[in-house]
Amino acid sequence: MSSNRFDWQTVRLAVHNCLNQLRIHPAICAVVSVGRGGAIPATYIAYQLDLPLDYIHYSREAGLKGDTLNRFPPNTCFLLVDDATETGGTFEDIQSAFKQFKFISCVLFQSEQADFQPDIIGLKYQQEAGCPVMPWEIPED
Repeated sequence: MSSNRFDWQTVRLAVHNCLNQLRIHPAICAVVSVGRGGAIPATYIAYQLDLPLDYIHYSREAGLKGDTLNRFPPNTCFLLVDDATETGGTFEDIQSAFKQFKFISCVLFQSEQADFQPDIIGLKYQQEAGCPVMPWEIPED
């Protein structure tokens, strides 16, 4: 199976594209990483914006694990960061589970075929080339 392998330089470009778009969203109180894929870009973005960082552990198979966001007051505005979006289902599921909050969705790499459109997109990619592979992922043998 072929894949979209992204190197560190491409990741850096996508993060900077996201940061440039985020300048118009001053109401964000914290950055939330969709674990595990969003951890590295969310950490970088949180440092650059000088905002607190939190994590949501979620997978389509296992669902949502933990609810650390519930310590925040209702209507808190979060930047929800993930590494890649193929369908947008992860963002939709998390936003549905936490309706009491406001989310600005941010993804480094957005599939051009995805129906869901995040608020912030670093770069788009062609899904036909395969699933995205980030430089921090260990390649399969």
